[in-house]
Amino acid sequence: MNKEQKNAVLITKYQDLLDKLMIDPAAGAQKIDAFIITNVDVKNKRDTDDLFDCLEQKHPDAKVIFINKTGKPSEIDGQTRGVDYYFIKPKPMQLRDAIYAVAAKLTEKPVVASASEQAAALKPAEQNVDVLSMLGMTGEGADILEDEDEKEDENAGASRSEFDDIVSGLGVADDLLTGREEEDHNDELKRRIQSTRSVGDLAGIMREVNAEEMMKRLAAENSNYQVLESKVQALRDEINRIMYANSGMTLPERYEKARAVLYDSNAYTVQSNTLVEEYLREIFETITVQSEKLLTEELDRIQESIKQSVTYGAGQMNFGRLAGLNEERGNAILAMKTIEFEITEIGSKCADIVDEIIKKQCEESENPTESQVFNARLNQMGAMLRSGDFIKIIGSLIELAQTVSSDFLEYTTKVTACVESMRVLLNKDNEEIAAMNSLVKLMRSKNVEDSVVANTLLKKSLRVFIAKENVGRTIVPYSLSSFKSRENANVLYLDLTGTSKLENYGVKAYTLDDYKDNRYEEQFCVVTGTVESIDEAQALTAILTRAADYYRVINVVMSPEQKELIDIIAADVLCINILTDTNKRNMEWAKEALEEFSYDNVARRIICNKCTINMTRLCSYLGMFDVVDVQILAIKQLDIIEAASYDAVDPTTFTTVGELMREVRKYA
Repeated sequence: MNKEQKNAVLITKYQDLLDKLMIDPAAGAQKIDAFIITNVDVKNKRDTDDLFDCLEQKHPDAKVIFINKTGKPSEIDGQTRGVDYYFIKPKPMQLRDAIYAVAAKLTEKPVVASASEQAAALKPAEQNVDVLSMLGMTGEGADILEDEDEKEDENAGASRSEFDDIVSGLGVADDLLTGREEEDHNDELKRRIQSTRSVGDLAGIMREVNAEEMMKRLAAENSNYQVLESKVQALRDEINRIMYANSGMTLPERYEKARAVLYDSNAYTVQSNTLVEEYLREIFETITVQSEKLLTEELDRIQESIKQSVTYGAGQMNFGRLAGLNEERGNAILAMKTIEFEITEIGSKCADIVDEIIKKQCEESENPTESQVFNARLNQMGAMLRSGDFIKIIGSLIELAQTVSSDFLEYTTKVTACVESMRVLLNKDNEEIAAMNSLVKLMRSKNVEDSVVANTLLKKSLRVFIAKENVGRTIVPYSLSSFKSRENANVLYLDLTGTSKLENYGVKAYTLDDYKDNRYEEQFCVVTGTVESIDEAQALTAILTRAADYYRVINVVMSPEQKELIDIIAADVLCINILTDTNKRNMEWAKEALEEFSYDNVARRIICNKCTINMTRLCSYLGMFDVVDVQILAIKQLDIIEAASYDAVDPTTFTTVGELMREVRKYA
């Protein structure tokens, strides 16, 4: 109860109530008028001994009301030193009226405000008050209070229901009756720590926090700490007043009196430092638990992303993505190194905070006055000797720092191990990438025609280009044939698709019938036409056989639909060039065409027009890493070729087109 908030009751833990008995009840945010203890709260001998000790040393202004709820004999009674008011089995209404009367009497007492007087009076006081007479209950009335309803002894027991009625009768403040102690509410710093979603967020919070900030938070959120600190400061002020005041005391008398006050100050300091140690332990435990949780989540997420990135389709290794994959792994290693730094930073910051607080506590214990001379003299008198409790608290803080450092060292080791395993995987991938790059380079550079046994002139000369429409089926074979004719080789270009677009580029061509009749022999002969039957295909073979006597290179362009014709002439073909672009549907066709147009003693080559895909990825998609008799070449996209069709200009007249096809020209 207090004057500012009338009839308010705070329910707290038994041990905390005993601790509050040692403190000035007026020093907190709200003045405590009385402490109510029942025999049910004193559960064992240890509780009884603790209560006796606290009653002996309680603050003189702390008033204790002891209630014997069961009426059974108790070691605590009305004659116990330190018990100000004693009731035996009171009825709720009687107890309520009695407490109101006690509160009214207490409010009439003058409040002791001088810190020096408080410091000099740190001894238990005894006060006997006739509560029965205060209630107007004497003689028979007193007997009624003590003896009435003795038949209810069996139902009294240790139940708290009756006391709950008492509290209800008093009226409990909603903001105080929380079922837990005042200091147990969720600390703001803990909430911020527990709400972090990454190690980086937690490290950011720790950068903002220092020892001074944590002490401010503790003082703002723990009323016990506030009271203890104010008491310590009051006693320090009292020591300075003793040492500097013109009181007529001799110097030895001043030292002796200051030493007496210093003993009390040290006792409060130990209690205050204990709260600091408990607060730090609670905060650091929250930091440690949250760090481990976030670290585990982030490492699991990184490793899972790596697992997902190395799979393709039905779980096959995506070799084409290895280069990009290694970049991802490099980024993952960088992320883990950042996490490692942040984890180390958090652990170091926790240790630094403990170190600062230890230094602060030691400095305060070494300087009880504002004078170094007085401090030295008090130390010489033994007044500043550290108590065992003080040393124990410092030891606990050091142990706490070591524990936190050990935990975070373990977390750092976990990250380091993960980084190292990732490096091993990265090195293996680099070796695989190097091997694949060598294979791709070989596939691009080797002349697949060298693997073919060519024992006729036609076999040495005949090359077939197979392509779907709109992938460069006309202009790419034509351009390669035109460039080849300029290299001291007679070239026959024969388009049998029936959809030649040479006229779009201003190129004139002989018809197939015209060529059959005249057998033109030129440096570069361009022929277009169609073959619609097997007989015509066999006749074409005979024509090409005779043409091979003059033309060192014979390039025939056909569509996939002309499979029967291709099958007929395949035995005389040196190389089949499958022409495609990077359109997904066309790439799927090219992958199938590699199998469909596979013949004995016939080389195969894929030419990718308008290629914008990494060659390694392209080889992986086409499944060419296990195929040694296939060459893959690429032509990058060049807008000038498409523009030439609008102007009916032969694109081979442009130097840039020749440069664009330089690599393909070497082989195809």
